[in-house]
Amino acid sequence: MSHSSPHDKPTALQKHLHGTRLTHLAELDTLLNQPEFTGDEPATAAERYQRTYDRLGALGRHEGGALSLAGDPARLQSVLAWAAAADPALFHAAAVHFGVCTATVVELGPPGPYLTDLLGELDRGQAFGTILITELGRGNSHLAPGTQARFHPGSRSFTLHTPEPGAAKIMANVAAPGVPKTAIVYAELLVGDRPCGVFPFAVRVRTTAGPGRGIRIRALPGVRAVPLDYALVTFDGAPVPYDGWLRDSASITDSGRFVDPLADRDRRLVRSTVFSANASMGAAVGCVSAASACMTAALRYAGQRVTAGRLAPGIGVLGYSSQQSALYSALAHTYAAGFLVERAKSWYLERTSSPDVTEATAAPTWAPWASVHRGLALAKVAATRALEEAGSTCRTRSGAQGLLTGNRVVEYEGLAQVYQAAAGDNLLIRMDAGKSLAQDADHRPQAGRTGRGSSRADPEDAATVRELAAAREAGLLIALRGRLAERDTGAATPLEVWNPLLDRAASLADAHLTSLVLDAFEEAVRSARDSRTAEPLRALQTLYGLDVLERDLAWHLESGTLTAADAARIHTAREAAVTRVHRHAPALVEALAVPPARLHAPMAERDYIAALVPAGPRGGPEPTRTSTVRPIDEETSPTTRTSPTTRTSPAALFSLENKTAFVTGASRGFGREIALAYAEAGADVALLARGTDDLEKVAAEIETLGRNALVLSCDVSNAGQIARAASDALAEFGHVDIVVNNAATVDCAGPFLDLTFQDWVHTSRVNLESMLHVCYALGPQLIRQGSGSLINVASIAGTSGFPFLSFYGATKAAMISFTRSLAAEWARSGVRVNALTPGWHATELTSKFLDDPDISEGIVRQIPTGRWGEPDEIVGAAVYLASDASKNTTGSCLTVDGGQTAFTGGSAMTDMLKLGRVSST
Repeated sequence: MSHSSPHDKPTALQKHLHGTRLTHLAELDTLLNQPEFTGDEPATAAERYQRTYDRLGALGRHEGGALSLAGDPARLQSVLAWAAAADPALFHAAAVHFGVCTATVVELGPPGPYLTDLLGELDRGQAFGTILITELGRGNSHLAPGTQARFHPGSRSFTLHTPEPGAAKIMANVAAPGVPKTAIVYAELLVGDRPCGVFPFAVRVRTTAGPGRGIRIRALPGVRAVPLDYALVTFDGAPVPYDGWLRDSASITDSGRFVDPLADRDRRLVRSTVFSANASMGAAVGCVSAASACMTAALRYAGQRVTAGRLAPGIGVLGYSSQQSALYSALAHTYAAGFLVERAKSWYLERTSSPDVTEATAAPTWAPWASVHRGLALAKVAATRALEEAGSTCRTRSGAQGLLTGNRVVEYEGLAQVYQAAAGDNLLIRMDAGKSLAQDADHRPQAGRTGRGSSRADPEDAATVRELAAAREAGLLIALRGRLAERDTGAATPLEVWNPLLDRAASLADAHLTSLVLDAFEEAVRSARDSRTAEPLRALQTLYGLDVLERDLAWHLESGTLTAADAARIHTAREAAVTRVHRHAPALVEALAVPPARLHAPMAERDYIAALVPAGPRGGPEPTRTSTVRPIDEETSPTTRTSPTTRTSPAALFSLENKTAFVTGASRGFGREIALAYAEAGADVALLARGTDDLEKVAAEIETLGRNALVLSCDVSNAGQIARAASDALAEFGHVDIVVNNAATVDCAGPFLDLTFQDWVHTSRVNLESMLHVCYALGPQLIRQGSGSLINVASIAGTSGFPFLSFYGATKAAMISFTRSLAAEWARSGVRVNALTPGWHATELTSKFLDDPDISEGIVRQIPTGRWGEPDEIVGAAVYLASDASKNTTGSCLTVDGGQTAFTGGSAMTDMLKLGRVSST
């Protein structure tokens, strides 16, 4: 099986399936290098929960905040697809935080000071969102929650109450102490004693200090599938301000009168649960992505696993037809669900762009999901089933490897188990959908061939399969409507009418879902641009269609739409279809576009044995250490050390040949000079700054030196843009060896009381936070390769007090402290971290001081060399710190300031040199 990464040039089939999403997914993969995504598995449940929320925070920062994602559905869907493959627990937390909580507050919450602050916290990741809707004591609690929200006219506020134990909210992920949580809580609104409908309320249920006032949180026992900090939550007068009521178009007048333009409890319920469209869409996207990851792991493993069976010793396990049949069938179902989910995305966008999404909704019977959008809810059912089949098949067909948690298969299968109920219970969705189809007079599936069977039917023809599926749906619909007509006599209760027919309703929904999937599959095949794309998909489509016919064969034989001879042909055709898929299997697995780093499953590696067996006396030789000195924690004589056998010439020590540098603020000043110097020393250079024009000029100069340059225009204070720039640099050059954090601003200078807090925010974002973003983006790569030099361009303003530059100096002082801390942390990884601390140099950054004669002259008087430095006078120190000449230098601050910080007393002391020798005798 292919092990190529979608970060390589995409194949035609990958482009057809994923389009421009591949770029975003590759950007997200840079997160896998950040500290939140590296390290050993947590030892305790509490540590595991904390890691999930740390990852959620990093994901939000990378994407520019929760509000940015809530306003960009396509990007959110890519984020959720990525998270489901990378970490199912993260996916679940992200789906609820971004797609449910934040989106619901944005859509239903009229602006107000309380909601504005709350949304800001969600956006910045200072609190994580969740939902409290399901109650402990009864099923279908979404329709009629026991939790009450009482309105208090005097204060125009609400209090939440749990009137009896069965009304406790269950399965909210709010138990972890110290992790602030904001929930949308669903409750019956009571104005006076009048029930006014089900509404959501935005509530800070947990802060860093503990549960909110009037809120009790009890942790539930651990859940192995998708582990999060689930809890039981009850309310005893928990206060909620008026604008915490996510009231949509409803209101309560000053006189205490409740007003709702919808004027109908069912319509209000559907509108209040508008998040269910997001939940259905997010769950569908995530489950299909997890199924793709699961199939990738199992098929890569099966492609290299050999067996000792007596039929053919040494044959690969995927050479057996039984293995092919099971795995390729699961692969076909994964693709089929994926195509339906792609179609569902367009339904979702149509729905969210509708001027009034409440007009087309139907009253729910068991749950609101299908009433909000039947197609989206059914797409979620299809995706969950595909993941369940993929997980079960891959686990059982991978032997012991399928059971190892590190191989992820059981983790993905656990996600399917959770989403059988989460984001809408699949059975309730199917019953509601079937009931609505039966009652929808406008729903008339194509009748197809419902008469006598024909042995001339071609079971491998997609049109034949679709016609037979339509026939089955029409037959089930006619039968259900007939039974309804018999039972609905006018005297019977709804329960008496429907209770005997629930399985039939669910079966009708399944038949309708099959038609939707077949249509989506056909559309995907027809839209393929060339035979290289169409042929693998057509082979998989044929297998899927034959699976559908085999599954539904009993109905077709009973109904006469197929004969026994047709059934025999179907079985034979399916065997041939499996063989055809086998020929295209490598391309089909590669097209799923799940790279090894995101999958992180040893069984899917090129050499799964080496991935699972540690090197050592029984597993091969220990790797040779690259360090010339033993780590200090190894037991050894204090005088024992190894030494290089040859000396390197001083000139060679300063060479940067075969190295790549990543320089921020590279368009002018120090950054420009450092970038050019590195190129002259032999390095390729990635150039970062806001503007493109100046960077292009620097790049042109570098290329005249015979080196490669990559222009990366970005805002260094934006974590997402930095992450993308780092990803682009790694994709272009394959590695980064030197990282220079040079971007800086001194725009906000002056007496402290003349500066504002926003000045501080701006200065710290550019000077300090940009450095952190770069370290998060590239630090893991340096550590992984076991070498590299990180250079932070600080300033002598950070070494002591600096009047007029208090903000600038404070950020540079922090940079120096951070440099020394990081140097100690990363030293054993082979990564050096140092700072350059320049003094006054004539750059654009300091031009406002240089251009004022009085200020410039005063500064020069403080410098023993008696002049301003030139920008290129820093490059010697910069090349030294980047090169092997400084291979044992880390944690240092190399000062280039003309001697300004070498003494105290200022110019008065140097002026006294004119006096010559002074003696008291």
